[in-house]
Amino acid sequence: GVQALLVTALTMAFSMLGAFAVRRALHIDRNALPRGAEKTAVPSAAAHADASGSKTSLIIFAMVAAGMLLGYFVVPRVTDPDAFQAVSGSWLVVGLCLLLAFVGFGMGLEGKLKAMLRGAGLGIVLVPLAMVAGSLLAGVVYSILSPMTLREGLAISAGFGWYTLAPSVISGAGHAVAGAVSFLHNVLRETLGIILLPLAASKIGCIEAVTLPGTCAMDVCLPIVERSCSAETLPYSFTTGMAACLFSAL
Repeated sequence: GVQALLVTALTMAFSMLGAFAVRRALHIDRNALPRGAEKTAVPSAAAHADASGSKTSLIIFAMVAAGMLLGYFVVPRVTDPDAFQAVSGSWLVVGLCLLLAFVGFGMGLEGKLKAMLRGAGLGIVLVPLAMVAGSLLAGVVYSILSPMTLREGLAISAGFGWYTLAPSVISGAGHAVAGAVSFLHNVLRETLGIILLPLAASKIGCIEAVTLPGTCAMDVCLPIVERSCSAETLPYSFTTGMAACLFSAL
């Protein structure tokens, strides 16, 4: 558990550092806009990010905690847990599809999709690569600070939040302890990424924030990005999550 928390903190921190370096090099401000761009392009949610980031993170954390408590204390007493899990899994898929559809509708209705992609420019490629490089560098540092070998440290950090794939691959290669650390690390990265994304967007920057959750930046986190960041951040979030999925699979 301590090792998983350590590698999670390192990968999230180094991912944000990489995104920060790219953002500064490309002269992009905290709201994912080119420096000097009209501030009116930033939606109201981003304009009030400093006031709402902490509140949003607390609400998300409260919902996660409430779900865990209900799942542990209530669900087993009122229904069959396996049946409930099967049904709730379908509900989650439907709900996620609806959320993603609404995000897409919002981007299309604003009529600025082409402008957003054009404005992102080279950053839409460099930010995901910076997230990947930062996570892998964190794996190297983690292997120095822990009993893990360099190979194991890199494999663990290369999960990018994909907790259903990375642990099975690592364990299947004969690294049982590293596989266990990988599972908990990837669960923590996705969960903490979802919780901390609004806070990081308000205190550090929108582009840095989307590198926190890894793979789910392209799906589960898109509605959170839309609410907590500027509309211009959505392309960065989607491509960052896609890069995390591709490199994790590799």
